[in-house]
Amino acid sequence: MKGTKELNKRHYTDVYNTSMPILYLLRGFISFDQKSKMRLNVEYIKSCIEELSPANKNIKLLDYGCGWGSLLLVLSKYKNLKLFCFDIVDEAIMNLKAVMSYRHKVVHPVSIDAELNISINNLNIIVCSHVLEHVDDDYKLLLKFNDALSSGGYLFVNVPINEVWDDPKHIRKYDQDTLLLLLESAGFKVLTYSEQDRWTAFILSQESKLKKKYILMLFRILRLFLALMPLKVLRWSEMIMLKQYDCQQLLVLSTKPIKN
Repeated sequence: MKGTKELNKRHYTDVYNTSMPILYLLRGFISFDQKSKMRLNVEYIKSCIEELSPANKNIKLLDYGCGWGSLLLVLSKYKNLKLFCFDIVDEAIMNLKAVMSYRHKVVHPVSIDAELNISINNLNIIVCSHVLEHVDDDYKLLLKFNDALSSGGYLFVNVPINEVWDDPKHIRKYDQDTLLLLLESAGFKVLTYSEQDRWTAFILSQESKLKKKYILMLFRILRLFLALMPLKVLRWSEMIMLKQYDCQQLLVLSTKPIKN
């Protein structure tokens, strides 16, 4: 476990270590890896915002494992959202704050202690996208999310499934049954879920077979094309061409039940 935790920290420190924070903004628009997650996540989270808005002038949202900050950069357009972020890599937070300031927006970092206690409570929405598979104790983290959420608040989780290759940074694998059971055991009520994203399976499976440089360059162009493609068209293309490939993301929206 310790080795995996250290591997995660080293890897993502290298990834987010940039002297040009504006690259954060650009990556969110042109990286298929980022957009394949972010666009799906936004669909779910928009529904939560719409549900909460009539009764809340200030909706508090935490992106746990914010990484490149693509999600928060998109959500910053909502004036009734107060955005919070956490990441294990300090550089990710620093760069996200810098990019937000370019756009005259604010994001508030939160701290997490050794027991995974979150430094803010009464949150309305917590987003945990492609993080649970990395942490030492996923059940304990979900319990802390439950503590930090207000009654009736939403927890949105996205995890990789049917992985084409074994990522050494991942501690565990999930499927629909294991994740739903885990969320329910941590006190959440599952509202809806879906499995999506076949293009990632196609790209990764083909790149693992085709090692020639010019072919890999073509796949880089394909990634850019897919990142810029409207989500509706992307889904249509998957239905037509990629039915034989397994979905790569499991998205689950749950809530902390209101106590009577």
